[in-house]
Amino acid sequence: MSKVIIVKYWYSLSILTAIVTMGVWNNAIAIGKPAHIDVYAEISETTCDISVSNESIVLGTFSKNDFAKSKTDVGTKSFDLRASNCTESGSSQGTVPGDGGVYAEVLFSPGMGIPGEPTLWSNTGINDVGVVLKGRVYDFAANTSTMTEIKNNDYIQLANVSKGDVISSIDGKQTTLTASLQAINANTASAQHIKVPVDFMMIYQ
Repeated sequence: MSKVIIVKYWYSLSILTAIVTMGVWNNAIAIGKPAHIDVYAEISETTCDISVSNESIVLGTFSKNDFAKSKTDVGTKSFDLRASNCTESGSSQGTVPGDGGVYAEVLFSPGMGIPGEPTLWSNTGINDVGVVLKGRVYDFAANTSTMTEIKNNDYIQLANVSKGDVISSIDGKQTTLTASLQAINANTASAQHIKVPVDFMMIYQ
């Protein structure tokens, strides 16, 4: 089945805002190199917003003694992903074109991965403790979802969708994920401040 992006917004646990201003003066002379930006947009007949219940997930403050066992969740907090404002602008019927589902693709920021640990993420470079997310990861080959640790580009299912369903019926569909810390080895956690941005992109397939 082909993938149809239905992004209206990318939602991130860490919100970044950029403001670009330009000035024009008569007879102005350029000094130095010009600046460059790339502007991206997706246009699709079907759109859905995706939101998270908590924009900033604070796991807390811990000592190395809290990590008495390796690869064990510490400081677990849960949060929800939710679909809303789902509309169909390109069809008078306002229905989905075929059987499928609505999913959130999980996108971790580049450079945050801990080497050799595909589900642990950190911004510190110390690489002894990382953030792990867990949720119902969908396997398209097996057509099943399993509660497991989330890797980059994994898909979390929000809802099954049948051909002919009204697009707006997707509104309110949600799933719960958890965020935790894990240490690679027991009782060896170093002092550090961990912050891991994660983006979620809504897709229909």
